[in-house]
Amino acid sequence: MKLKTFFAFVALALVAVSVSAQDNQQRGNRRQRMNTTEMYNRQAERLVKQFKLEDDKKDVFTVLYLDYQAARHNAAHPKGEEEQNQRVDVKKLTDEEAKTLVDKQFARTEAQLAIDKEYYQKFLEILTPVQAAQVFVPSLSRGNSDGNGGRGGFGGGFPGGGGGFGGGGFGGGFPGGGGGF
Repeated sequence: MKLKTFFAFVALALVAVSVSAQDNQQRGNRRQRMNTTEMYNRQAERLVKQFKLEDDKKDVFTVLYLDYQAARHNAAHPKGEEEQNQRVDVKKLTDEEAKTLVDKQFARTEAQLAIDKEYYQKFLEILTPVQAAQVFVPSLSRGNSDGNGGRGGFGGGFPGGGGGFGGGGFGGGFPGGGGGF
């Protein structure tokens, strides 16, 4: 009798583990399928709720936010630059390749900064300065206690990862992103 109970318990445990694994896999697939547009829409929805925007400002903010994020994304990932989607082993680069990589990163960062400045003025037309600060410095709205936007390392703290050691680095990014080398 004890043996039957033991085998029944083991079978039940195996079924539970299998169901749990399938559920976790489905959750992971849903996360992987979210494209940047969906992610930006969710961020906009979260900010609309957080800012408690009135109906007339909700739509204006959402359209402006999606335009802003698309512009930043396009600046961080210019069409035709393949190396952005690949990891680069910096130690294996020639001096010229490293210089080119850094120059391209600076150009992307400068383009994103220009976009940030342009859209900051537009956001101030519908948001308070405190609300706008939460759009441009996402760590302010999350209440992270490490003072570094939860990214670890030195640097970072700007939309798109910002750069610095461990706070962004090469490859661009999204607000609240990170990455490093």
